[in-house]
Amino acid sequence: MKKSVKCLSTIVICSSIISGTLHMPSVSYAATKQVTDTSSVSDAKLIAAFQKELQQRLNNHETNITIGYKTKNANIKEVLNTLVQAYNQTLEKNEYLKYNVSGTKFSIRGVPGNYSFTMNITYRETKEQSQYVMKQAKSIVNSIVKAGMDQNEKVKAIHDYVVKNVSYDTSLRSYTAYDALAKHSAVCQGYALLTYQLLKEAGIQSHIVTGTGNGQSHAWNLVNIDGKWYHLDTTFDDPIPDKQGRVTYSYFNMSDEQMSKDHQWDRSKYPAANTSYYNELTNKIKAGNKKALIYKQILKDTNLVYLAAEFGAENYSQLKQKLQQKFKTKQEKVELRYHQPVNNTMNDAKKVLNEVAWPKGAKRVSYQVAPYQAQNGYSLLTITFSY
Repeated sequence: MKKSVKCLSTIVICSSIISGTLHMPSVSYAATKQVTDTSSVSDAKLIAAFQKELQQRLNNHETNITIGYKTKNANIKEVLNTLVQAYNQTLEKNEYLKYNVSGTKFSIRGVPGNYSFTMNITYRETKEQSQYVMKQAKSIVNSIVKAGMDQNEKVKAIHDYVVKNVSYDTSLRSYTAYDALAKHSAVCQGYALLTYQLLKEAGIQSHIVTGTGNGQSHAWNLVNIDGKWYHLDTTFDDPIPDKQGRVTYSYFNMSDEQMSKDHQWDRSKYPAANTSYYNELTNKIKAGNKKALIYKQILKDTNLVYLAAEFGAENYSQLKQKLQQKFKTKQEKVELRYHQPVNNTMNDAKKVLNEVAWPKGAKRVSYQVAPYQAQNGYSLLTITFSY
């Protein structure tokens, strides 16, 4: 079962232009630093100096930041837009910080050659909370990432840690990685932020993706493994209600095509994920990679192994034929990927189990069906025998 509710906090940015004799809100300028213009300094250099100062102040989680900006540009609206854009660019360089800013209000005052640009910023985490996350992320990665692990193993270890140790906040109040660590509960944004920071600490490049999941605002991650991008959704892999130790892999290292069945996002903003993770690991196994046994286990753990032809049935005839073949030997569990929706698969499973001979000695049988997320239009049929 996937989350019934997903929540993403969007960054709300509003601006006000205050100049001349208009009322200026009370602002303390005690910490104001002037970015000074001279005839030899271009606006590009002014922006660079502005962003450097801004980054330092953001890193300190300052809530009321005023920076002097001495451009000769006489169009105050144009100057405001330029500085807002520079602010956004600064946040884009630090995704963890970007998604911990819940809102920013901008104002500007002054005359050409002597502007003051003020940002009133609301953070979701305090500076101390963010420092706690960084410290804990380092400790967690040191404990779950073992010597000799490659990027495939690291990503799986981090995915599993987040899913096992965080539960979805159905009250929709906990948005941060701090909440995910301290309270062990968060909405999708907290999952994505914690996953992002753990991947970063492990040396894995990743992004936070915002869009929709099942039609609702949602956040997840893009992760780069050996130069290839994949979608990783630790929220959707942690179903409600939370069950201690349970990990699912329905949204583990998926391509754009696989993810787009129930997720939507602006693809122009993110790297393309065009690689089949199943094919990538299978090719490494066939090539005799020294980690072939580990890759086989990853395919098994994540249910991607069922993409292999031997586990697939395209129609009822193939389903019956493959089950007959597998039932010739004593097996407690048989699993097949079937090209039918869940309800049809349930009906066909009941029918075929009345038509084929069970494994010798089997006394009881049960079966369950779930959507097979790795391939659109398929279900995963699991048949269990008791002897």
